[in-house]
Amino acid sequence: MLEKRYLQRMGEVKSGGLAKTTMDSEREAIDLYLKPGLDHIKLVNLRDSDISDLYAAMRLINRPDVEVPVRLSELMRRLTEARAVRNQGTGRAWSTRPISEARITRIHAVLTGALNHAVKVMKILDSSPAVGLFPRKRSSFRARDKPLLWTDERVEYWQKMARSPAR
Repeated sequence: MLEKRYLQRMGEVKSGGLAKTTMDSEREAIDLYLKPGLDHIKLVNLRDSDISDLYAAMRLINRPDVEVPVRLSELMRRLTEARAVRNQGTGRAWSTRPISEARITRIHAVLTGALNHAVKVMKILDSSPAVGLFPRKRSSFRARDKPLLWTDERVEYWQKMARSPAR
């Protein structure tokens, strides 16, 4: 259900559609993680806790030294089954390395795009349950104060008030 609506959106994003590598990456995210992890839940019943559980289970993939919590065991089973299927393009098995946080963030971007489409275009949901799960980090350039040019007026203000007009 999620896959069909999202793939429709992907084709409509740009007049020429998305780049092939982007489409392949998003198709992989849908096939390996989103479909096995969330497709059994109706879109209107999807909660942020379901998405958080998916990301927690993804963090446990290919980590044999970590014990899987009982609430995630069924989800882990579905995810590992999906990853056990060989890649149709290359015929090789999917990676046996643990999934990085950067990869989870990219998968979150795919899911967020689909859910935003369901909210804004399809009007299926009132709000996206994926909002707020990955808080945006402020970049260091935007977070710091930007320097000001010392004009004559600012120099006069500095001399008169004994304070800098900006940091």
